[in-house]
Amino acid sequence: MKRFTFIISFIMLTFMPLMAQVKQTVAVLGDSYSTFEGFIPKGYATWYSPTAPPETTDVNKVEQTWWWQVISVKKICNKYQVPVIALHDIDKKNGHPTIKGMKSIADQVLKVIKK
Repeated sequence: MKRFTFIISFIMLTFMPLMAQVKQTVAVLGDSYSTFEGFIPKGYATWYSPTAPPETTDVNKVEQTWWWQVISVKKICNKYQVPVIALHDIDKKNGHPTIKGMKSIADQVLKVIKK
C-alpha cells in the first residue's frame, strides 16, 4: 500500500504542472490602481473617475487604466461566443450620435443579431 501511495504521489507531482492552465490570464486586484468610478460595485471607494481633480491624477477615462488596456474585448467575446460589433461611420453632434447616427447604430446591430 505504501508503494502504491508513493507511485500515485510521484505521478501526481510529476504531471500536475502539465495540467495547469496554458492560456494567459489577468487578475485585477482590488487596490486603488484597479478602481474607476462606475466599474466597481457601488459603495466601494474609487481613486479614478471622470471628475478627479487634475492635480490628483490625469487618468479621467476608464480606457486610460492599465486593466482596460490589457483586457481584450474581442477575446472575452470569443470566449463566450458572442459577436463583437465594431460600430463605424456614426454621425455625431457634440460627440454624441445624431438621429442619423442612431439609425446607423441600429442598422449595424440588427445586421449582426439577425445572422
